[in-house]
Amino acid sequence: MKKTLFLLLSFLFCFTACNKQRLQKKPADLIPSNTMSSIISDILLIESMINLAPADSNRVNMMNMYYQDLFVHYNISKEQFQESISYYLSNENDTEKLSDMVKLEMEQLEKEYSDHEPLQKEEEDENRIAPE
Repeated sequence: MKKTLFLLLSFLFCFTACNKQRLQKKPADLIPSNTMSSIISDILLIESMINLAPADSNRVNMMNMYYQDLFVHYNISKEQFQESISYYLSNENDTEKLSDMVKLEMEQLEKEYSDHEPLQKEEEDENRIAPE
């Protein structure tokens, strides 16, 4: 997951650095930065699940399904997402803030799941049959 986060953050910074466009006009239906951060975090998780899917899986269908569910969950359209991400990426400061927010969310998720890991191992140990 850290590798995926690193790749996304690198992409965001490279896109901003290479993109010398003027600041885009703020879309009327701009997704708030805190929501956009959560969306990007969810996208990282979706991409991780798709990359971990068995090779014989239909990854394109999986991706379409997950992204459609994501848009429904956040009550946004694909176009609204694309306009909002383009707006945020057109401003280096916004991109950096958004990247920091995503990094913090992903670190919190990682901590939350790593806190549960030992508990899961303990349950497995309890369910294991002792040799006689």
